[in-house]
Amino acid sequence: MTVRDLERKIATQGTIGDAAKGEVSAVVATFNVIDRDRDVIPPDAFSSGAPVNLSGYGHSSIMGHMTGAPVPDAPPVGKGTIRIQGDQAVFTGKYFMTTTAGREAFATVKEMGADQQWSFGYHTIRTEQPSEEWRVKGARRILAKLVPLEVSPVLIAAGVGTRTLEVRACRTCDATKDAQFAGATRPADLKECVPSFEPCDQRRVASLAIRAGMKKWAVVGEPTWRFFLPNGRCSGQYLSDRGEVWIQRGLDARETALVALHELRHHRQHERGELADDGEAEGYARVLVSDLQREGLIGP
Repeated sequence: MTVRDLERKIATQGTIGDAAKGEVSAVVATFNVIDRDRDVIPPDAFSSGAPVNLSGYGHSSIMGHMTGAPVPDAPPVGKGTIRIQGDQAVFTGKYFMTTTAGREAFATVKEMGADQQWSFGYHTIRTEQPSEEWRVKGARRILAKLVPLEVSPVLIAAGVGTRTLEVRACRTCDATKDAQFAGATRPADLKECVPSFEPCDQRRVASLAIRAGMKKWAVVGEPTWRFFLPNGRCSGQYLSDRGEVWIQRGLDARETALVALHELRHHRQHERGELADDGEAEGYARVLVSDLQREGLIGP
């Protein structure tokens, strides 16, 4: 890899997830638009799900390689993947919250909120000359094939439409990493009720999501799933000894699917003798919900 082959492309949107686990998601590129470097990235430039490291700020973990300057690259402060969602490249990952650098980098992004811009570093495999149509619009090259290497919050983005999507605390159950699962006793605030039909048919959405998750994740036994009245504590819960997934009544289609899949992932963890990992459950749920939305199986 030569220095000039290692580049970065900057965008502007992200979201902070579970503060205890350092979860973040961000739009790091928009496809088929001319960015500030006059480049165009087609949606097939790289494979969805590409693994990447997360830099603290300003591409600190690849800056030496990228510029050729005698500057040591800083260790990454997290890691994740970049997935293709429609006309956007979306990074979902976690900061290393067991390290001081990871906690400080996460705190900066969280404080910046929606104002934070984002960029991703990549190895250029192949570029192409733009068509006449693109040239007339101002494009200088097409980045036909890339290998994403790294994602970073930045001061000023070159890419179009980059932003923090989410930096959030867990909004579903009470599970935490390496925690034991809830036992057989049903909490008093899980008051069973019929699912709602507004703003969506929750029973249909939950059924679709759970069956999709069972197939995708090779879940052996289908859990019993029930609905409960809002209790102000959680929007979902998994009771391991009962094999029950509980979903709050009245959620919209996306939230119903997210909660159902989050708790199904806990069911899978329990099925395989693993301890509860809320961050893992949320991450897998979010990816599958995005897939179901892209296929038009559930609403926004």
